[in-house]
Amino acid sequence: MKKILLSLLTIALVSTVAFGATKAYFSDSETSTGNSFTAGTLDLTADGKEGTAVMHITRSNLYPSKPWSLSWGGEWILRNVGTVPGVFSVTVQNIQNGTTSCNGPKVAALAAASLPACVPSSSTGGRLGSLMYGRWMENPELSAPSIGWTGSAVFNPFNTMGGTIAGLPLNSGQAVSAYLDLEWDTHAGTLDNTAQGDTLSFDVVFNLDQVHP
Repeated sequence: MKKILLSLLTIALVSTVAFGATKAYFSDSETSTGNSFTAGTLDLTADGKEGTAVMHITRSNLYPSKPWSLSWGGEWILRNVGTVPGVFSVTVQNIQNGTTSCNGPKVAALAAASLPACVPSSSTGGRLGSLMYGRWMENPELSAPSIGWTGSAVFNPFNTMGGTIAGLPLNSGQAVSAYLDLEWDTHAGTLDNTAQGDTLSFDVVFNLDQVHP
């Protein structure tokens, strides 16, 4: 009798499992296909070029002029050619002041100002960077719409311009004129003579960083 009951119980359990495995309810399914992700781009050009091929400025035969009347600077057109908005900035670095000659007026002016004697060098001893004043600004004559960048607030001796000047956001396709206004104004006495024959060299780095929400 016990064996019969156990057999009936086993049959009942198997039947229950089988029923649970085979019964079904209403159902429906949908499939999303062709999902795709593409990264945006952040790309800055200066005068339509990239890398070290960017335009560089070369000026020669510089001389003092009336205050704020003659600029020896240059202009670069910065454009965001990518698809992602970015904030631009400009950095002056590797400033070097050299001297190519030691003529009479220069030697006398250095002595009168109690400055070190003239020693020709391609990268040291020059005075030009301390007598020329510079600032960054947006050229209002740029054909592209102005974005209102004020650049550097005031003129400073170029030797102190090393560092980064922050810019404003540039949307995709937007451009700004980064104009380096560089002037050599007159100084009292013979101080300007201390820079005769001097050279000034520097690098400018333009940067574009993603705008963070």
